[in-house]
Amino acid sequence: MRPEAHGRAFSLFGASVQAAGILGFLVAGPLTEAFEPRVLVAGAGAAGLLAALACVPLVRFQPRPASPTSMRDEIEDNVAA
Repeated sequence: MRPEAHGRAFSLFGASVQAAGILGFLVAGPLTEAFEPRVLVAGAGAAGLLAALACVPLVRFQPRPASPTSMRDEIEDNVAA
């Protein structure tokens, strides 16, 4: 991968983090006016749990790694090089 591609990727990541922070403030203001903070915290917790549960199939059904003996040989080859 070219070094300039790394710079672009990191700048895109940084920009998205900054934009998410600004968007969060813009959304949180009207929500705190309309609802109690306790309800918003509970809703955020429920959304987080749903997101975690949605990721369970991705984590649970990944293919198993190669047998330990073949991985051990590969590691030894890398160390010797």
